Amino acid sequence: MKNLRPILDFSLLSAVICLLTIYTLAYGWSADGFSQGEIIWLALLPGLLTFAISLTLISTCLTKYLRQCRAQGIEPAKWWQLLLGTTGLVTVSLIAIDALFFYLADSSLSSNYAEALGTFDQSSSAMKEATIKAFAELPFLMQNGVTIAVFVLLANSLAVGIAKYLTKKPVLELQ
Repeated sequence: MKNLRPILDFSLLSAVICLLTIYTLAYGWSADGFSQGEIIWLALLPGLLTFAISLTLISTCLTKYLRQCRAQGIEPAKWWQLLLGTTGLVTVSLIAIDALFFYLADSSLSSNYAEALGTFDQSSSAMKEATIKAFAELPFLMQNGVTIAVFVLLANSLAVGIAKYLTKKPVLELQ
């Protein structure tokens, strides 16, 4: 029987660490108002941070998981199950925790980010105001959700490959 509980555990851990890192950075930058440079970076940096953290943590934990399965004689999950499982769990965990934080704790980061994005367009119109208001009603990570989801998929694809490579049995054993 496959033990899939560790995959859930380290996917959730990866999501929490990613969120804490992204929120720390974003709240630090928003304390004095977002500059245009910070707004530009916030379009890409959460995805890059998620990529780096997920790649490091998931590849390390998957390697440990695969070695434990091999040592215990347990059939590990297949590579596509690992990829879909970690990618899905990290993405869903990021979205769920971000939404909970947004709706239960603080929505000011999303509002500040949306308003700062509105400063790039110098025109004033009712449509622009309505768009910014609608954008501000999304949780912070959902405002850049596509970028983050792509980076999570890339990171976990690499992590599964690295873990599979590191845990392969040697072809020739030296005696």
